Amino acid sequence: MKDVRLVEGGRVRDWPDLLEDIRFCQWEYSVKERVLRCGELQGEVAAAEEEGGWFQALVHPSDRKRVLRVLRKRRKGGQKFEVILRVKSRQHRWVWVRVMGRTTEREPSGRVSRFEGCLCLVETRRRSPRSEESLRQLYRAACGIGKAIREAEDLQEAFQLACRLVVETAGMRMAWISEIDWKSAYICPDAWAGYSDGYAENLKISIGFVELGKGPAGKAFRSKDISLCRDVSAEPDFTPWREAALERGYLSLVGVPLLDSRNQCLGLFLVYSGQIDGFGEDELSLLRAVANHLMLAMESVHRERSLQESRDQFGELVNNIGEGFFAYCRLTDRLIYSSPEYWEVLGLDEQEVTLKDFHNLVHPEDSGGFLEVVEKAMSGRETDLEFRIIRPSGEVVWIHEHTASIKGDDGEVVRVIGVLRDITRHKEMEAQLYRTQRLESLGTLAGGIAHDLNNVLAPISLSIDLLNEEKDDERRRQIIAMIKSSASRGSNLVKQVLLFARGAQGPRETLCLMPLLEEVTRIGAETFPKSIRIVREFAPDLGPVNGDSTHLQQVFINLCVNARDSMPRGGRLLFRARNRAFSPAEANELGLGAAGEYVELEVTDEGEGMTAEVRDRIFEPFFTTKELGQGTGLGLSTCLAIVRSHGGLLQVDSTPGQGSTFRVLLPQTEGVCPVTRPGLLRAKTKGEGRSILVVDDEEMVRDILCRTLESLGYRVSARSGAQEAIERLRTGSQVDLLVTDMMMPGMNGPELVAWIRREMPQIKVVGTSGLSREEFKWDGEELQVDGFIDKPFGREQLSKVVASVLP
Repeated sequence: MKDVRLVEGGRVRDWPDLLEDIRFCQWEYSVKERVLRCGELQGEVAAAEEEGGWFQALVHPSDRKRVLRVLRKRRKGGQKFEVILRVKSRQHRWVWVRVMGRTTEREPSGRVSRFEGCLCLVETRRRSPRSEESLRQLYRAACGIGKAIREAEDLQEAFQLACRLVVETAGMRMAWISEIDWKSAYICPDAWAGYSDGYAENLKISIGFVELGKGPAGKAFRSKDISLCRDVSAEPDFTPWREAALERGYLSLVGVPLLDSRNQCLGLFLVYSGQIDGFGEDELSLLRAVANHLMLAMESVHRERSLQESRDQFGELVNNIGEGFFAYCRLTDRLIYSSPEYWEVLGLDEQEVTLKDFHNLVHPEDSGGFLEVVEKAMSGRETDLEFRIIRPSGEVVWIHEHTASIKGDDGEVVRVIGVLRDITRHKEMEAQLYRTQRLESLGTLAGGIAHDLNNVLAPISLSIDLLNEEKDDERRRQIIAMIKSSASRGSNLVKQVLLFARGAQGPRETLCLMPLLEEVTRIGAETFPKSIRIVREFAPDLGPVNGDSTHLQQVFINLCVNARDSMPRGGRLLFRARNRAFSPAEANELGLGAAGEYVELEVTDEGEGMTAEVRDRIFEPFFTTKELGQGTGLGLSTCLAIVRSHGGLLQVDSTPGQGSTFRVLLPQTEGVCPVTRPGLLRAKTKGEGRSILVVDDEEMVRDILCRTLESLGYRVSARSGAQEAIERLRTGSQVDLLVTDMMMPGMNGPELVAWIRREMPQIKVVGTSGLSREEFKWDGEELQVDGFIDKPFGREQLSKVVASVLP
């Protein structure tokens, strides 16, 4: 090997001979000596001093930085590199050469000291007609690529095969394929083959008319035609990718659009050549053939994808719509399609079902209607039917079915398609709605008759008190006591019905539950059979609640009585009360109105317990498991209404044979339990001559009310209506107190009260009614009375209210 020394500062000599006469040579370069040795070169070549050195003299200015960058990246010993660059020829023109090499020696410091490799000339392809054998090879290559694409298991494999075979068959540098992602504005290769070295992996191309979309790929996409880049180094639109392409030896490339039958671009096929203008008509023909094979594969996959997407969407619709779809073939008497929901509704595993099999599931009472609908469907009419089926498990289910018929060319029905769904829950809710509407009607009726019934009971209650004072006869007192007890029971029943019907509320105040609970358990201990042992577990620090003591006492007594009735043979009745705190999550899970502090009351018995069916209906109005005459069925429903009106919760936990536990949760209020100090307020028992005007349209109520007030020492006058009362008041006669009914014909009680407050505000007013005070308003305002008495009432209650109003 003869040395050729290119000494920095020297002159260029004989180097162009290498470029013109030698197509290939080996080389080595000593970094320390700065000497390049080429084995086939004769003579010595040195760069001119004024050129600034051999590297600057020989290498094209645009390629110098790129070449140096490649060398710096390969400074690890043994690493290979390849670079295509332009060097100056004898005629002072720039020619392309391919330089391949590696680092071979390093100094102790680690610095590279020697490179070696080979060099070859890159020429522009000289177009010449291909021989018949060459054309046959290209044809066989195209057929082979097409066969490989058709036999590929999936589109990704087809893309990979096409890229690899094109690179190998046509001698290309690299090739890649990308499907168009319409959700993104960029193209990224899905498959590639050949020498990439990170190029395809990091490639970023836009499909828009922007800088990253002006290359062959973007042009091919927008023009829907082949786009050629004949010289990477000279193509202005290839600037964003030029350096990376030249580093890898890509000197020309072509972009081929993959067009479907509608001329829509579904993908791109890019092929890179290691030669300038490396694509002749023969190569382009090969690429067009490959593109056609790829497009056929892509269209097939896209059709399958679309079909699968349609299936998935239909399946998603079918599985989430909550209805069962089916298609019945009349000729075969079999289902040709059925959704999973169809079998779920029927309660069957998927199987072959004939029309007779389906008919066997229909409830006997609905069989006739079902057969009529089948006949209509077979005649070509749409059908709509609600009927019951009996599942194999024995469960009765309501079904709603809608069908439509499909006719053949002869006009006869060939298929019946339809949907069915389980409407059992809907039917139950519908029945519940009807029950609720009936209960609302009953509530309206109960509220309407409550006033009249209380008016009937009121004279009885007041008369009894008067009779008790007139004569001391034991037999008479017993009869009167019996009448009073019956009147009291009637009054309590009316209040209970009214509470259920309208949710009537009594006065609310801060309460300590301990006295109420002790009183209820004391009554139970004194009145319940001795075989029932009452156990009390009351926390000493029960928090206060805001409530109506009468209604809450009714709840506690009712729960105790129910527990007693559930243990006819005796047992333990546990009464537990304690404070509980609930977090927002716990309150939400329980269904409480708000988180915070609550008082929890539990009543647990050792009775027979309840089945799930009874437990689900235990709070329904008028539902009772007791014998006729032993219960109204309003007890627990009334308890539920009371507890809910207090912002609380009433629950039951019961298992057959293991007893029941009723739990009441009442929200605590701020403050402390009030201390009861009896005797501080005492009602006056003598009227001391005060004047009272009684207004009531019921003669018996009016008469007995006057007699009772007179017996208490008051001067009493009476009127049957509001207008008469106003005329009496306008006479100027002294009236200290007006006692008036609320529901009267003509001018009613609230209107009379409003007139009093406007014209004679000094007169005190006490209202009476068979309905609660909250039922009455005037112009949307609360009733402005000084006192209120619920009918029926006794002498003592009347005395206390009147005495508290008149100072």
